Amino acid sequence: MKPLLVYDETFRPAEAWVADLAYLTGDAVRYCPQNELHDKFPEATWEVPAEDRKSVVHYLDEHGTLFRGAAAIFEVLSLAPRRGWLTRLYYRVPPFADACDNLFEAISIRRKGFSALYGMLWGHREDPITHHYTHWFFLRMFAFVILIAFASLWYQIDGLAGDNGIAPAAAMLAMTAEAYPDDHTRAIPTLMWLFPFESMLTILCAAGVLCAVLALAGFLMPLAFLGAGICYLSLINVCGPFLRFQWDILLIEMCVLAVFFSAWRFRAGPNARIAPSVAIRFLLRWLLFRICFSSGIVKLGDTTWTDLRAFDFHFWTQPLPHLGSWYAHQMPDWAQPWAIAGLFFVYLVVPFFFFAPRRLRSIAGQLTIALQLAIIATGNHGFFNLLILTLCISLFDDLQLTKFLSNRARTSVMPPTIRVKPIFLRHVVTLAVFAVIFPASLYLLILTSGWQPLVPERARNAVSFLYENRVVSTYGLYATMSTQRPEIIIEGTRDGVKWEPYVFRWKPGPLDRAPRWAQPHMPRLDWQLAYAALGTEAGNPWFTSFLVRLLENEPSVTRLLDENPFEDEPPIRVRAQLYTYAFVEPDEHETTGNYWVRSPAGIYSPEMELGWQTP
Repeated sequence: MKPLLVYDETFRPAEAWVADLAYLTGDAVRYCPQNELHDKFPEATWEVPAEDRKSVVHYLDEHGTLFRGAAAIFEVLSLAPRRGWLTRLYYRVPPFADACDNLFEAISIRRKGFSALYGMLWGHREDPITHHYTHWFFLRMFAFVILIAFASLWYQIDGLAGDNGIAPAAAMLAMTAEAYPDDHTRAIPTLMWLFPFESMLTILCAAGVLCAVLALAGFLMPLAFLGAGICYLSLINVCGPFLRFQWDILLIEMCVLAVFFSAWRFRAGPNARIAPSVAIRFLLRWLLFRICFSSGIVKLGDTTWTDLRAFDFHFWTQPLPHLGSWYAHQMPDWAQPWAIAGLFFVYLVVPFFFFAPRRLRSIAGQLTIALQLAIIATGNHGFFNLLILTLCISLFDDLQLTKFLSNRARTSVMPPTIRVKPIFLRHVVTLAVFAVIFPASLYLLILTSGWQPLVPERARNAVSFLYENRVVSTYGLYATMSTQRPEIIIEGTRDGVKWEPYVFRWKPGPLDRAPRWAQPHMPRLDWQLAYAALGTEAGNPWFTSFLVRLLENEPSVTRLLDENPFEDEPPIRVRAQLYTYAFVEPDEHETTGNYWVRSPAGIYSPEMELGWQTP
């Protein structure tokens, strides 16, 4: 006789439990509402004993043995793949069994209250909770962002790190090999050691694009994400100051997790019957938690943030504002403190609900998505926010995401009932990855919070190794709010009298030009110039090299600009002036058509001519 589980259909949570159990056990167990027992199984001679009807579930095994309450659930779980350990835990650990029995008894007595609480936290449903579609959607979305990252960099790479670029990678590798003849590959881990020439930069970008396309198509996904991560890490380590921002490090860390979150097969289509790793899904949520919580905690050390005045400055002092930033700056004064308080709430409180029951977790995900969309609407941050939005997918299950699809699309993407065959090796590997990454990232998060935990030196060394290779990292953007916007204006001259400015494509320049939308493209030079303006030329040695390339009229560099006033003939001298920029008020904009107002703030770099001589 096939085992039979009978449940009280008037108790709404029981329907959800049965849906999950049926998904796990397939056709190994029959399920039936208590009031429909004889209608569905007229041959059945068994009935729920009157004295046991207060229990929510009853289970009759193949031998005719009756179980009720918690014991019934754990007996069913013994027939589900990879769930037998729960049954063994129930029978071999008496305190655990007693706790489960008492909980089920309490639920049976207080069904109405528990049903309301369950509906509020988990939501009433009749279908099983799965993560097949979210798994598929996450991996494709991430592959798409990788494609954007490599394509964006490919266009810029020769001007940034080519042989005639601002910070030549090949020259840096040559100096490293000379300084560390026996250990240069460890000093700078990069595939460029295989072919330390300019063309290798293009090869790495092309390989990254290919890996992203393979992942998008579902082919060899673990190898595709591994290849993309290695190529990007190789570029990060040779591109000096232009590729070491938080979104670059985040992309590497997500690649590591995606390798173990992907299907270990030649091709995984949208309806491939793959069981997403629970451990890696937790690490994805944990990574999202670390990003959001760190972004909130680092701001507590700046009084501009804690006094709720940061939005007086943020929209026009951020590195690359766009037109939405200008409109956001017109926010009423009374609304700004509330907006900042909301930001702190989403960063410091909401992340804890990433690990809450599904309904609260869904609300937390929606709030986080709303904040990221608001950030996109008010500033250029390349593909950073797309990476965070991709991580938000891990907070939802299939029922929550597929409700936005048509029935036909839902059926084509996610089979209604799937019996997943466990893969033991994959299970062991993902648990090992969890055991390494979680404690290391927790340690770094504690350090970000300002605490100094006592950790053995060997453990600290292990964390340092993972950190140096971008497997785990720290996060937290805009820890300190700038209250001024210094802007570098580079000028050149052919006669020493008339100076003409170089106009950049994305960073502020002409006062009447509206701030431009750049994302998801990440303009590396424009972004880096915004940070260079906060320091000095001596603290940014690449800037002097940049001026030399302008004097040489190097095409790979000048094509990163919007307007080169010396396209036909190079200048004899260049200089860099420093100005303080700010958004104009709306009435002044209506009168003058300007978006910016500026005032001189000194000299950033004195006049320079080829030969490194200052006249």
